[in-house]
Amino acid sequence: MPPSKPKTAPKSNESKLAKLGLRTDMDLVLHLPMRYEDETSVVTIREACLRGGHVSQVEGVVTRNEISFRPRRQLLVTIADATGDLLLRFMNFYGSQVKQLAEGTRVRARAELKQAFSAPRWSIRATRSSTKARRCPPN
Repeated sequence: MPPSKPKTAPKSNESKLAKLGLRTDMDLVLHLPMRYEDETSVVTIREACLRGGHVSQVEGVVTRNEISFRPRRQLLVTIADATGDLLLRFMNFYGSQVKQLAEGTRVRARAELKQAFSAPRWSIRATRSSTKARRCPPN
């Protein structure tokens, strides 16, 4: 069997990539999507409150978990760290999420801070290295 030639991208794909400024393999490796969100930095709850209006990611322990019916059904979860506490508000949620966000659970949440974290992206932080990422259904 003769040695095969390395495969190259079709000309149409090359022109599409060139429009994005991707001319080499390394350009493609280092390319980030336009709406890329860096989730590597975690700030304290106090810092997130000072940033007000910017997207922040915090980590804390659930201290309170309740379902409120005013003005409509919503899940209110309070998390706390050494610097303060923060209210997470879920307008659309499932019963399983209420159980997952039980008191004493370590949670990492990411959202824009207004009066509370509304519709945050969240994940449970276990004592082990395993993580289960969850996303609240859209409002």
